[in-house]
Amino acid sequence: MSHVTFRAVKDDNATPIRLTRDPTIASGSFIHEEVSDGIFDEINNVIDANRALARGQQHFFLGPPVYYRIYAERHHVTQGEGDFSLLLHSGVCDLYAPSLFWILKLPAPLAAQAFANLYLNPKNPHIHCLMRMAILLGSDFCEWLYDRWNKKWKSDPQPPAFYWTFKEMMSKMKVVEPRVIAARTTPNAQIALGGEEFVSVEDLLEKPDIAATLLSKACMQVFEGVNGAKSNARNLDYFAYGLELQKNASQISKAIKEVVGRQKAGDVMESKEETN
Repeated sequence: MSHVTFRAVKDDNATPIRLTRDPTIASGSFIHEEVSDGIFDEINNVIDANRALARGQQHFFLGPPVYYRIYAERHHVTQGEGDFSLLLHSGVCDLYAPSLFWILKLPAPLAAQAFANLYLNPKNPHIHCLMRMAILLGSDFCEWLYDRWNKKWKSDPQPPAFYWTFKEMMSKMKVVEPRVIAARTTPNAQIALGGEEFVSVEDLLEKPDIAATLLSKACMQVFEGVNGAKSNARNLDYFAYGLELQKNASQISKAIKEVVGRQKAGDVMESKEETN
């Protein structure tokens, strides 16, 4: 059966579509039976709409800006494990977007699935989500991951760039705070959003609540199309939730290893998606 894909945009010249539950006025089978009235009025309704579109697939169909809009109001999301798992998988494996909050909402075995998927199906730049997470999970997990990658690429004349990047990240673990390494910054650095005062990394390490507030602002800026906001949002995620995640490090590490088992790391794919 043929189908047509539409994307929600703020372009007055774009092709208009109608969400309706009335099949007599629908121009196609846009799952009208599952779309509720006022579907886009609240964040949770947006997630409901994506679930209807996904039909069991681990994919966020409504696009990166809407994902960031949801993450800006993540504390208001009241969904089940299936939706949190979908959001985590999409943020990590498809969008290279902030997603640590979803991990904290999931049991370790479910949270592990997305990162095991990255290991088995590495894609640039998304594989950096696994590398950053590894730093938070600790040296034992980092050594396990590096050993797996080393076996695959140690004899390769041109291993992927992230292989060397991860080795460099690991070398800093004894002298640099894990959240700083994961955020790909330095202890003396400062972070600023458009129109905001600079906030030091030192302050963010001491006050995760400030990082969480700035993270929401950065996500809103992504939604509004501000250049550079995606990078800020990704980095602030580690200062906002890194400490909480480290409390569950042993369970998550064990779960990822169990999902991966003896499977070897996959070959690297390049993403054509815009992720800056």
